[in-house]
Amino acid sequence: MARTPPSPIDAAAAAFRAGHLHEAARLLAGANRSSPAHAYLSGLVGLRLGRIEDAIRDLRQAVRHRPGVAAVHIALATALRESGDAVSAIAACAHAVALAPGHALAQLERGLALRALGRLVEAQHAFGSALACDPALSAAQEALAEALLLAGDMAAGAACFFAYQQADRGWMARLAVPRMPTRVENGASVILVADSGYGDTIQFLRYAQSLAARGCRVMVECQPGLVDLARMAPGVAAVLASGNARPPHDVVLTMHSLLHVCGLSNSMVQPYLTAPPSRAVGVLGAIMARPPGTRAVGVVWAGDPRGRDDRQRSPGLTAVASLIGLPGIHVFGLQVGAGRGDLTDRSMPPGFTDLGPQLADFADTAAAMAALDLIVTSDTAAAHLAGALGRLTWLMLPFVPSWRWGMDGAGTPWYPTMRLFRQTGPGDWAGVVARMRAALMAWSAADIAVR
Repeated sequence: MARTPPSPIDAAAAAFRAGHLHEAARLLAGANRSSPAHAYLSGLVGLRLGRIEDAIRDLRQAVRHRPGVAAVHIALATALRESGDAVSAIAACAHAVALAPGHALAQLERGLALRALGRLVEAQHAFGSALACDPALSAAQEALAEALLLAGDMAAGAACFFAYQQADRGWMARLAVPRMPTRVENGASVILVADSGYGDTIQFLRYAQSLAARGCRVMVECQPGLVDLARMAPGVAAVLASGNARPPHDVVLTMHSLLHVCGLSNSMVQPYLTAPPSRAVGVLGAIMARPPGTRAVGVVWAGDPRGRDDRQRSPGLTAVASLIGLPGIHVFGLQVGAGRGDLTDRSMPPGFTDLGPQLADFADTAAAMAALDLIVTSDTAAAHLAGALGRLTWLMLPFVPSWRWGMDGAGTPWYPTMRLFRQTGPGDWAGVVARMRAALMAWSAADIAVR
């Protein structure tokens, strides 16, 4: 007897569970939209694909279909938070908590929404409640660690993050990292493993020099695009791309574990990277060919859209366009990746030169940065690279930034040459850019007066 084929919604659900998101979306397009399951599944697929507005629409409909299901309210809260509407996200979480007080994911999502509003103490309590409901919920432990770090409690946050990584054995197994020690013996052979994005890897390369000063042989396992740059970091004896066979060693540590294992000392905040020689000759020529008497400013306006909270961290080219064309300043675009789409069908003023197509990797970008007077960037890997090179850097930050930047102040202990320009409210890129534009004009005028 022939088996009955699955319905389009069942097939879409199977595709979603397998991670085939575009296939799930295709199947849902031909499914019965009146089914109560359709709106919820469509919302989940849209959320995972980054189609946030569509996800909110579908999940609001799902709530109308299933008002008594906590998971539907939680999914809506996630979509609302990612859209920047954390207040509505908290309200959606309240419905979920009322329906299921012991639902760990409801408490986690509530904490994330509170953090998005800068209410860090309340967020920490919510993450604690999530862990009380489910002590094995690694996402809640990670969120609690980052909230502690963001609030400035480095010791507690680093210890919590270390514990989170140690406990999440599935994730550590994917990185092939065994159980980590809490201290490294002098003279040990150590492999430092990239465990997050490019920017995190660049930030934590500073620790190689400290370990090498204790007689350790430090090897770095990192993303292929960072291999050439990592070789230039002081204290690094060898570099291998992620996925390659590891040489003999005594200890394997994730980059983030170094916060707890090694801490942060004054010796670690000085510039620790140099641009590889003989790189990006065409880029350097373009910078040198700018109009005489102008300052060279590099600009990056977007990060990786797949990154967490990128919608909040990346202002986009339109938001920063008023920084281009100022007197005495020539802007060089350092944007690579998906953010280059902002340049499509856009006419740029004469005071702008796009260097992005000539930047094959981070070593090329480092060479370009070394020839610039100032780098203006959103919170992406370029910010860490500019800071690690010791270049004058102005960083645009969202209202609630990544843990490393803290919640206030114009400076950061991680990079002494960096100045932070913070949003004064969620989504306020206009205020950030206005203050940055005024600062650029004053900086340029002062330089012109000196000349």
